[in-house]
Amino acid sequence: MLKEKALQFVTIPNHFKLIIEDYREGEAAFVWTADEHFNNGIAITLNHKGQLLNLSIDDEEKSDIQLSTIERRHIAEAFLLKEYPEALQYFTLTTADEREKSTIFRYHQFIADVPLNKPYCFIEVSAAGKVIEFRCNPYTKVIPNIPKQLFNKNKLLAQCVQQAKWQLQLRFLSQDVYAIEQSGLFLVYESEQLYELFDAVTGTARFPHEEEDVSKEAYLPFPSVQPQIKRCTLEEIVGISDSMTRIREEEIENAIVIVWRDQSWQSPHGLTFEGFIRERSEHTVKVRIDQQTKKIKDFLWFKQRTGDLQLNEEQCQEIACSFMATYFEEFLPFLRIKDKEEAIVNEKSQRFSFQFYLYDGESQMIEGETFRLTISATTGLVDSLMGPSITVDQIKAYIKKPVIGDEQFQQALRNIDAQLIWHGDEEQLMYQLCVKNSNKNISYLNATTGELICSKF
Repeated sequence: MLKEKALQFVTIPNHFKLIIEDYREGEAAFVWTADEHFNNGIAITLNHKGQLLNLSIDDEEKSDIQLSTIERRHIAEAFLLKEYPEALQYFTLTTADEREKSTIFRYHQFIADVPLNKPYCFIEVSAAGKVIEFRCNPYTKVIPNIPKQLFNKNKLLAQCVQQAKWQLQLRFLSQDVYAIEQSGLFLVYESEQLYELFDAVTGTARFPHEEEDVSKEAYLPFPSVQPQIKRCTLEEIVGISDSMTRIREEEIENAIVIVWRDQSWQSPHGLTFEGFIRERSEHTVKVRIDQQTKKIKDFLWFKQRTGDLQLNEEQCQEIACSFMATYFEEFLPFLRIKDKEEAIVNEKSQRFSFQFYLYDGESQMIEGETFRLTISATTGLVDSLMGPSITVDQIKAYIKKPVIGDEQFQQALRNIDAQLIWHGDEEQLMYQLCVKNSNKNISYLNATTGELICSKF
């Protein structure tokens, strides 16, 4: 019955194949696709009453029709009201985001002039007037508790901004994630307070942070090790055997993703989410390659390999270092290891995981940029590699600049404000730090310019 209801929203092309039909937790989900890469697909989720929760249509239809934003809004709201007749009594349009071929309308439910956390509606309408994306978390008629008195905002800013612990860090920031002109290394001030929420009545932090003692941590130069015999092909480097076949290759976010699996693997029956995940991942090896450099960025064996070896942590670390020296030689001058850091041990799979830290070539660590390798103690093989986001060229391009003085730093802090938000399933009123007069969330403070760096999301 729910499947019949889902088919009322779309017309499925004859060459599309149903790959998911899943019923769970009061919802029903259906997905059709034209090919294994999901370049063309239709996805629908309904609640147990048959109301539409999510709709996604990959729209590649060519049309000369170009409706105005107002016309597209009328189509979006008519679509919403058909499913939720009372919706516009509760939802308010907050943004209309113009794209090249569509417009995205976002609706929220406001209580005390602040949008609730859970209820929202997202509708994308193509230039020709087709609803190609719909996501709705229905409105509520239950009003959350509105505090009679709020904690003084200026007092909050004084205690959580002026008195905050600001750490000077070197970080790689991507223009895909942050509102910056170009990706690269940035010297920034970072504080846990930027990501914290504060009770709107008491001003207390949701998760008070304890000071970490990092004074004793020491980092040593990457050890001098003998490289392995360098393999030439991707299959040889990762360890793909002749019994495995390449089942997928696709471009995803400036990378090429290739997947192998044993030829003898049997596909699971059924169209559930669990079956779909197994179909995509079980007994596979996934490799991601940088589109520009053509070098491996990371790989992961979902298929467990076993052997008769009984390697210890030191022997596995030597294999990890040797692998790095063989295939990532250009990174070695910028790599450090943490003194006396023990490997992460997975006793069940008998694997040791090691982490190598990136520096700027001098004394400044690049926060969050590491190589992580997992070595099997029974085979001596590399079972996973996770590389950094940054390239060697980007490290070399970094030019160190002086940090701002105290006066400019204090001026930057005065540009920080706090906004009220409803948070969590219980819709509790909280304060969140933001840029003054814009309500944008702050990620870092640029230590060389004093600008506040915001996330795009």
